[in-house]
Amino acid sequence: MNNKTPNSKKFLSLKWKALLPSSLVLVIITILFSAISYIDLKKQARYAQEAEHHHYTQAINGLILQSRRHLEQLGEIIPSMSDMRDALLSGNSKNIISVFDQHWPRMQIQLGLDVANFYTNSGQPLAGWQTPGFGPSKINEAMIQRVAKQEYPISDFDCNVRCIQYTLIPILIEGHSRGVMLLGMSLADTVTSFKSMSGADVGVLTKQNMQENTADTDKVITTWGMRVIALTNSAHNMELLNNTSRKYQNLSMLERGVEIALDNHHYKVRLLPVSGNTSDKLHLITIADISS
Repeated sequence: MNNKTPNSKKFLSLKWKALLPSSLVLVIITILFSAISYIDLKKQARYAQEAEHHHYTQAINGLILQSRRHLEQLGEIIPSMSDMRDALLSGNSKNIISVFDQHWPRMQIQLGLDVANFYTNSGQPLAGWQTPGFGPSKINEAMIQRVAKQEYPISDFDCNVRCIQYTLIPILIEGHSRGVMLLGMSLADTVTSFKSMSGADVGVLTKQNMQENTADTDKVITTWGMRVIALTNSAHNMELLNNTSRKYQNLSMLERGVEIALDNHHYKVRLLPVSGNTSDKLHLITIADISS
């Protein structure tokens, strides 16, 4: 027997009418709260990535500055090495070669030099030493003359053969400039140190010379017109960079950072500003796993 009266049905109907708006408000509040939380989490992640990028920038430029100071210190020490003072004062190539040949192995092994060139104040080469595979650096004579005249070092990067960080240093003996020396170190060493410090992967990219017959074609990113000089975790990250170049064909798009997926992981790929880099031929690029 049905005991429900018209009044009870009316009561239930009114009850649902009262509950429905409250439920809708609760759902809307829940959705808004979830959306705000999601936006806040995204904002926090973005802030964290910007802080991390700032840390990376400081770390790499700190290492570059450290190498620059190291090269400048070596430039002050070399003229005072055994018999080097007299050889440099003579301005004679044979004398410089004869004396510096004795010091070069130690300069390479213990002090990390890859290039050491000596020039006259006018920019004429006197003598040069390079780690195999580096080749002589192509330095503008005007830069050498400026260093000799101003008696102040200038630092830059040379990626014509392999990327080196170099410093042009005036040879000062008895208060006068007796020539200019170029001292350089491989940028690959800086990359290795950065990886150890930050845990992030990093690559060194240089403009590809279209007339250059590059043996390692797998190290060329054709879309960007770039050649990879050094890259940590090379096998994996070369594939990642190639994928990135296909999706973002203009390298400048990486200045703000882009996200790329590979093997069920998500990565942030971003260009790093390089202190002392005066050309667009050299680029440093970081690769960070942001999957978590």
